[in-house]
Formats: sequence, C-alpha cells, structure tokens
Amino acid sequence: MNKDFLTAEGYLELGMTEEARREFLKVRPEDAAYAGARSQLMLLSNYLDPVAMNCSAEEGLRLIRFRPEIVCSELVNNTALCLQFAGRTREAYELTNEFADVLEWTSGDFYGLACYAAQIGEFEVAARNLIEGMAGEIGSNYSHMFADLDLEPLYRHAAEEEMKIETAVCLADPRLDATLAALETYEDIIDVMMLREMPQEFQKAVRPNPETSHYCLDLNTSEALRREIKEWLNAVRGRITTLARRGIARAQAKVLDAQFDFAVAAAKRGDFLAARHHAILGFSVRPETFARFDSRLSPLGMGYFFDDIRRAWGIDPVFRELIRATTPYKTKSPTEQMDCLEECGPLAKETTFWVLLRSTVTGPIDGPTEAKYWNLEVIRRWPDDPAAFNNLLTIYEKEEAWKDATLVLANVPPSFDRLRVAECHAEAISKQRNFKFPAYTHFYGQPNLGRTVVIPSEQALLRETSIMEKS
Repeated sequence: MNKDFLTAEGYLELGMTEEARREFLKVRPEDAAYAGARSQLMLLSNYLDPVAMNCSAEEGLRLIRFRPEIVCSELVNNTALCLQFAGRTREAYELTNEFADVLEWTSGDFYGLACYAAQIGEFEVAARNLIEGMAGEIGSNYSHMFADLDLEPLYRHAAEEEMKIETAVCLADPRLDATLAALETYEDIIDVMMLREMPQEFQKAVRPNPETSHYCLDLNTSEALRREIKEWLNAVRGRITTLARRGIARAQAKVLDAQFDFAVAAAKRGDFLAARHHAILGFSVRPETFARFDSRLSPLGMGYFFDDIRRAWGIDPVFRELIRATTPYKTKSPTEQMDCLEECGPLAKETTFWVLLRSTVTGPIDGPTEAKYWNLEVIRRWPDDPAAFNNLLTIYEKEEAWKDATLVLANVPPSFDRLRVAECHAEAISKQRNFKFPAYTHFYGQPNLGRTVVIPSEQALLRETSIMEKS
C-alpha cells in the first residue's frame, strides 16, 4: 500500500476531508481498501447537500459497476447511504439487497437495511432487520438507533395501521422494549437524519464524532445553547419513542391474539411442545383465555397438560406469578425467572408444566456464548435435569470443542441417556409422520399418544418403532 494512500487515510481519520481528497487524487484505485476509504470520503463530502450526495452516490455506483474486483462491504454501505441522503432511498434498498453477499452483516448493516425498508413502506423487512441488528447491541453505541427518524414510518405503521403478524412478532420482541429504555443514556448522540432536521443555528454547534460516525455537541458550545439543543433532541426522541411504544403495545396485543391459532395449528401437526408454549404465552398474560385454550386443545391430545395446570393453579398460590414470570413479554431476567421457579411449591414442581417452564426459562438467546452461560446456570440449579446438558453438548459439537464436550458428558445425570433415546424416537416418528417431533415432547411425557414415551433402552426404542410402523 503506497504512501499517498496511507496519508489520505490518515487525513480521513482526523476528519480533514479536503486534505484527504487531495491525497486520494494521487492514488490508483487498486484494491478494496482504497474503495472503502474512498467511499467514506464520498460520504463525508456534505451530508446536508443532496446535490453533493448525488454526485458521491454516482461515483460509488461507477466503482461498483465498473470495478467489481474492488467492491467491498464499506463501499456498498457508503454508496447506499449517499443514495439515501440524495433522496434515492429505494435505490439504496435495492443496492443493499443486490450485494447482500458482500456485506459483513454487522448490526449497522441490519440497521441500514431496516431504515431503507421503513422509508419505502417495506415494514415487515424493516422490523425483521431491526430485530436482527439487536444481537449484542443493547447498551452499546447502537442502542440509540432505535429512535432514528428513518424508522418513524415503521413505528407509525405499527401504532396506527393494520400490520402483518410477521411484523408484529418482530416488534413484540422484548429486546426492542428494553433497548428503547436505554436511549436515555445516549442523549448527546446525533445521527445524520436528526442533523438534517435540526434548525440551522443548532447545526453550527455540532461536530463529527469520528469514534461513532455520528455527531455530538462541540465542547465550546455555551450552556444556554446546549440546553436548547438538548430540549430539541429530547422532543424529537420523545416523538419517535412514543410512536414506537404505541406500536410495540399493538404488536404485542396482535401476537397474543394469534397464540390461540398458533397453538391449535401446532397441536394438529403433532408438535405438542410448540402448542404448549403458545398456550402458555396466551393464557399467562390473559388468564381469562384459559378455558378457550383448554376446550380446543384438550380434544387434540393435550388434556393432561391442562389437568396439570389446573392442579398446580389450585395447590400453589405462587403458580400464577410463576407463569407470568416466564412469559417472554415480561422484562424479568433469566436469573429472576429461575428464582421464581425455585420459589414454587413442591407439589407444583412435580408437574410436567413446571419442568417444561424450566426447560425454556432463558427465553431468547443471542448466540452460543450466551446460550452456554444460561445452560450452565440451569445445570448449577437443577443438576438432575438432562435438557441443559443436551443443549451444551449440541453447542460444543457444532464448535468442535471436544474437550469441553467431554467434560460435560462426564457429568450428565442418569436421565440423559433416556433423553438421547427419546431424541432418536422423535426422529423415527418425524420420518414416519413427515413432520418435526421434538425430543423433549417424548422425554417430558406425551401420555395421550397411548404408548410409553420415556424409553429405557435402545431395544425398547426398536420395539416401539416397529409397533408404529405396523400401525
């Protein structure tokens, strides 16, 4: 890499765009590193001038079309941003999708696509990518992005219009609610869309922040002007977050309304574990719907499940709070949910329902690192249950971490072998009936099938499978 390129890149990092532009003129566009840095300079030319952004967008498109060997994630992203700032948002959306294989798909990439999609009315795509961009970003520099002005059409749609169930499922994700609450810690972060909407007298007090690729108030800004700008920022964020919270509430209500249909569909295809989860979500938040779930699902083979719940509800006053604590739309942490489970009375702990809640208590998990942490916590609290051991082994097998897998295997409880056999049995039934039959459905009990489902040995498994084949 030549000296002129390094000099230009250094100027760029310092925010000295004119000096960087001068040095770039001396450099031949030879590789992706050049394309990425050059596109960053294009983007910094003038955010607030649509004409300048249009010129930068055209330059980026020329590099992408005529120099495919130097196309990189940064070039595609920055060209898409230039297109958006030039008022060509649909082209930005199409460019991002066209070069999806080039992108690194960081949180920022998902966020960018969510913004473009929201602006052109592709609300399902916007909601899905917004949630995808959350992984690992709660409490980070990306937390502020959920109050981005680009997303206002999505939140307005959710708050005021009829939305698809797919959109509602994404917006009902508890992480979005938690992230909006984190916005209070990012009051000084100003993104480009806010800068473009700012009164001109405020814009003069704002400078680029090279660490975050956003803007912040100049250190020399007077206290009086700083207060005025913060009041303006809070008003804008308040408008967006109010819409977002209304949209989230409507999305949660829509998802809850759909749980009955989801549960019935799952039970009809034989996926009783999924049916139980949908039912739990539905009637734990809305106890008055319990009878409706019972009357429809019990004839489909789930009568024992509802008998369990009635028994637990009657014998343990903590049980109603227990199911509420494990509802995904509540903000309790997995640790708090486990505490609630441990507080439950001894008779309730004997029910199938309690064990099922324990097996899914951690809720949504972001990546294998977090999954390992929570499964280890489940093992620490309930060392006799095999589910967490099975989950850990699955993760270690995928990672080819054989030493860790060996340590886990050396400590499995006796019931682990039965769970593995149940998994084989579930696979056999899946092939026989042509649908997915979860292993835990068998291990934790499915008496309405009319067969022994916790199988003590491989011989019994073979005997059971042959019986099914004959039937």
